[in-house]
Amino acid sequence: MKKLLTIFGSVGIMVLSASTLTACTNRIPPKDRSDTLAEEAQDQLNNLKNINTVVTGERLQLGVLENNNQQVIRDKFYNKNKDLGFERDDFMVSKWTLTSAKISQFKGYSGEIIVEFQVLENLIVKTDLGTIPNNSYTTIENKIIDINKEANPNNPIKHGDFVITNINHDRAIVQAYADADAFITVTFKVSK
Repeated sequence: MKKLLTIFGSVGIMVLSASTLTACTNRIPPKDRSDTLAEEAQDQLNNLKNINTVVTGERLQLGVLENNNQQVIRDKFYNKNKDLGFERDDFMVSKWTLTSAKISQFKGYSGEIIVEFQVLENLIVKTDLGTIPNNSYTTIENKIIDINKEANPNNPIKHGDFVITNINHDRAIVQAYADADAFITVTFKVSK
């Protein structure tokens, strides 16, 4: 009987050891949490809409700006496209020149866009209007456009590119838009 118990005990230990060994070697390690997060992030990136399909055409043309600093470009782009649901801090302006800037890193979108603009001081280079028949807004506007045509022949200044304020008997203030900080003073003489 002792021999029989010893044999059964030995067989039981060997079966138990073999099944334990098999269970340990077939074990699949659990996924690392960082792998799961990386996969989720990649899925989100794959599902992002490309900004080039949302901001197109006229939305890329910012018009005439008071200058080409980053904040002015950001504000003009935001104001022109706020109906798309962007916030001021949802994108980054970079690589700006005298006529364009790259806008990228849109929250919720992939890709980048190039916006185009003109700077007022590069369009209105002649500020002495000479003698004009009167100091009305229209007369001053037409004269500014006429004498500055050659400043940018590929994209000349036109009606609506600027506003004129503070008109008096011999000068006026020209701005890219009504609340712009930068301005140009034009001078003139009114004929009698």
